Amino acid sequence: MMQRQTTLPNQVFAINKDSKKAEQAFELITYIAAGDFDKKMTEEALCIPADKANADAWRQSCRK
Repeated sequence: MMQRQTTLPNQVFAINKDSKKAEQAFELITYIAAGDFDKKMTEEALCIPADKANADAWRQSCRK
């Protein structure tokens, strides 16, 4: 019997505790994980959005 499988791609961002540029790294992660950039990743890579405002874009992308 075949079982149906679902794969949900997603990204994880982290900052090394010894980073000399932790603030800049946090700013970059905040930019990537919010707004238009997050929406684009949601639509094109079917990633679960980090920004709740992009939840509709994810639902619509999953239906394609």
